[in-house]
Amino acid sequence: GASRDLQLASIIIVGIEEGFFAEEGIEADVQLMPSGSDVAAAVAGGSLSIASLGDAPTSVLLQSGTEIDIIAHQSNIAGAQSMIVHPDRIQTPQDLNGMKVAYSSGNTSELLFLSIVDKYGLDVDSMEIYKMGATEMLTAFEKKDVDAIVIWEPVANSAVKLGGYRLVSGTTSYVPGEEGAQKLIGAHSILLASKKFAQKNPNTVKAILRAMNKTVKFMDENIEAAAAHTSAALQMELADAIEIMQLNDYFLTITPEIIEDIQVSAQFLLDNGKINQIPDFNQI
Repeated sequence: GASRDLQLASIIIVGIEEGFFAEEGIEADVQLMPSGSDVAAAVAGGSLSIASLGDAPTSVLLQSGTEIDIIAHQSNIAGAQSMIVHPDRIQTPQDLNGMKVAYSSGNTSELLFLSIVDKYGLDVDSMEIYKMGATEMLTAFEKKDVDAIVIWEPVANSAVKLGGYRLVSGTTSYVPGEEGAQKLIGAHSILLASKKFAQKNPNTVKAILRAMNKTVKFMDENIEAAAAHTSAALQMELADAIEIMQLNDYFLTITPEIIEDIQVSAQFLLDNGKINQIPDFNQI
């Protein structure tokens, strides 16, 4: 299972379509769901054995007592989290003071917003803050009911198409005169498995990882062909799929930096009352 976005579903879609899963003897029943929360609920309910999920929902899932193993990293998705602004109202981060800003609560959207506030020394008390879902946020932006939104792809790209300007992302500054790489947040999609399933079917899990490893190599060398698969499966324009997939960094290795990023995200969730303790990620 995965949500219907390029951050969580790309490797799975491309691996299926290119036959890499079949080569490893895996006949996968892939469930593409509207959101990460739907995926998490399916894992918690036992209807998914293997799932792709962002690191923040994974922490919440662990907090609920769901027994899972993290079996691979999938992609660094920080670059696919962005603040989009109306350029006739906002040209610099300081222009956000006194403005109407919307973000999605309790996930990478809110984490990026708070990181922007901290990085640029903004006065959050002067802002009118709205907490919305992604679809509602895009509608509010289009109607100019808000001045800025903080959201993930492909919604961010849709807002740009409506005349918005990408001011910053989790990995890059687009601020005029300050363009360049910068790390505001660490955000990742990961592959997890039901602990019971993984313990009972270790060879199946290994076969899935071999198929995904082939897929990542293919995606590195054939981004347009990979994007053709994802754009068809997710019913989006090929050019948009290529652009968004290039914002993500797809690889399977779980590094110490990734674990540190996930722990920072979990600390954010703890500080905001979304979980009551930080999971020990070294144990899972």
